[in-house]
Amino acid sequence: MKKIKINNKVIKSILEWVYVIAIAFAVYWLISQFLIFAQISGSSMIPTVEDGDYVIAVRRLYELETDDVIAFEYTENGMSEYHIKRVIGLPGDQVKVEDNKVYVNDQLQIEGNYVGYEEGVYNLEEDEYFVVGDNYDNSYDSRSHGPINEEDIIGEVKIKLPF
Repeated sequence: MKKIKINNKVIKSILEWVYVIAIAFAVYWLISQFLIFAQISGSSMIPTVEDGDYVIAVRRLYELETDDVIAFEYTENGMSEYHIKRVIGLPGDQVKVEDNKVYVNDQLQIEGNYVGYEEGVYNLEEDEYFVVGDNYDNSYDSRSHGPINEEDIIGEVKIKLPF
């Protein structure tokens, strides 16, 4: 019977690699818990972000404010998509869409040229937000589908990557 001789250097090298891999997985897990990397598809947020741009969103751990740009999940007819829009109405606000204008608490916020949006008054509940695209005349947003629910918000877009 032949004995297998294990070199301490080999064991040490293997342990170092296991350690490096464990650290890499830990860092990846931490980043994935707090950050979302996404590529923009569409023109609804021009000029803030354009089709093909990459952004980083921070998972929501804070209170949203008016003018925050958020990523959220939108579901229609059983199909889900991720959208990025700007918050203009917060819980408790009254939003009125009328004659190509959007008023929040009776203050004019948006004046556009597109005529296909649903007119109406939205009294936002404690878990609802009203969002619009920065390209007001070419955005499928709360003017079309109404407010979004807080539970659908993924995070706030914080960084536009330079590539």
